[in-house]
Parts: sequence; structure tokens; C-alpha cells
Amino acid sequence: VVTGMFANTRGERLMYTDFNTLGVGSPGAFTVERDTLHRALIEKLPADADVRFNMSVVALSQGTIDKGVSVTFNNSVQEFFDAVIVTDGIRSSTRGLVFGDCLRSYGWSVYGLWIPRPPVPAESFIVSGAGHALIGAQFFGRCGAGFAYKSSTPAQNNWPSVRERIVRDFHMLIPDIYTILPPATYGDKIFFDELVWVQLSQWYHGRVAIIGDAQH
Repeated sequence: VVTGMFANTRGERLMYTDFNTLGVGSPGAFTVERDTLHRALIEKLPADADVRFNMSVVALSQGTIDKGVSVTFNNSVQEFFDAVIVTDGIRSSTRGLVFGDCLRSYGWSVYGLWIPRPPVPAESFIVSGAGHALIGAQFFGRCGAGFAYKSSTPAQNNWPSVRERIVRDFHMLIPDIYTILPPATYGDKIFFDELVWVQLSQWYHGRVAIIGDAQH
């Protein structure tokens, strides 16, 4: 496959993408604002569809054949369903209720944040070295960046020390790195986590199945 197409719900072409040019003067990712995606999905649902927001599953168990799966939500309401299809991604809390802890660490910590401007004049960029990488892209007029490090300890909310390490590891971007990174007091706005993958021997149990939950 060398060409992709984005189309609207009527099948009308919005744009073509030449995969051979990705990363060469063009972004390697296309984004849709979450609100826009939600509205597009809701518009195509039947009028009697039961859509609920701001709810999460706190308990889940296999019921009897006639009752199906028992699901308890965060508002303490318990309901029964014929089947439960889980599609909440690699950080799925629902999967953990059925299969337990299945996350395995790659040994990398990652810090994500919005930066004032990209370090290079491109819509997407990658700067990497031994045990560290800077990956970023522009989204709707903003620039998101991820700093990843090979580390034996999990990521921590300690932005001042992380900032010092970024400056040290990406010294090739000096002096621009000082204006790219937010100040040390920016810590409460930093996303930090580990890079992990999911290890499961099976992707269904009884009437509960996981789909759209890739290993990586």
C-alpha cells in the first residue's frame, strides 16, 4: 500500500496521502480533535442508541447464562449485558478487572508536554541518540513533544531534574533547547509514564472480549 485516502461519510475524497513522502517534508500523523470525532460517531448512531459519557466500569463479573455479564459503574449502578466488548486501549482499566495486570515495561520513561515551538522547521521531527529520543509534531497550531529515556526506574513527576537531563542529552540543540523547554515550575503540566506493552495469552474470557487493543 503506497497511497491512502481520507473520505467523509458520503465517500467523497477529502485528501490523498502518499506514504512514500511521510517524514519528508510532511507529517507522519494526522489528527482529529476528540470533540469532532465524538460528534461524527454520534451522528451515525441510531436514535435509540444508549450513549453515556463520564462513566467508568469499577467491577465486572461473568453472570449466569440468562443474565449475561454483571457490570458496576462508578455511580454504583449495576447492570447486566449480553456481552462486553472492551476497546479502551493499552491503559485499559476494564481489561485489568478481567485479566489482571498484563502490562510489561520496555524500560523506557517518557515525558510529554506542549512546547512553545518546534526545535526544527518541520511539522514533525525526531532527534535521537543512545538511550534517548525527542519526538514531536504540530497539532492545530500547537507543538507537542515527547522526551523518552532508557531508564531502570519509572518516570517520576520531577520536572526540574528531568529538564536538566533533557538539556544535557540534547546539547546539540543548544541554545534553542532553553527556549523550547518550559521553565522548571512547569511540572504540574507534564505527562509522564512508562512505555509498556500488553501480554495476554487470550483476548476473550466468557462473554468479555478485547478488540482494538493492540499489543503496543
